[in-house]
Amino acid sequence: MAKLTKEQAIKWDKMLGGGYHFDIQHFVIWGEKEAVLKIKTGENKVLSATLEYRDERDGHRYTGRQKPVLHMQLWTVDPETGTGISQGLGASVDVGEVQDKKNWKYLCELSGEYTADKVLELAMEHAGQLGNPYLFTKTA
Repeated sequence: MAKLTKEQAIKWDKMLGGGYHFDIQHFVIWGEKEAVLKIKTGENKVLSATLEYRDERDGHRYTGRQKPVLHMQLWTVDPETGTGISQGLGASVDVGEVQDKKNWKYLCELSGEYTADKVLELAMEHAGQLGNPYLFTKTA
């Protein structure tokens, strides 16, 4: 379990743009920094977009490098319990350039580029993978 101070979490959160937030829970459990954006897409629907790193592969072989990925999942929230349910594994899109190692500052830069509008465009392109082949619209 990774150690984290309140000051570190605030500092890392402030580095992000585009409405993203530092995922404290993921860092504490896995020791990896991720940026999360939640977008309400309709009644009881939330699109979750996560900027993260994944191992780059060449076929089945790991290259030792890290590629930034935008992972999207569509959640249906039960209004009575607040419990979220997603269908499937979501959709992942490679973003940015492959890095030699995980670079938080680079993910912060990408958070400014992949705004809610851009994420919604990508979600529409991958609607089938998100478990919702029908169009959904952003609400305030």
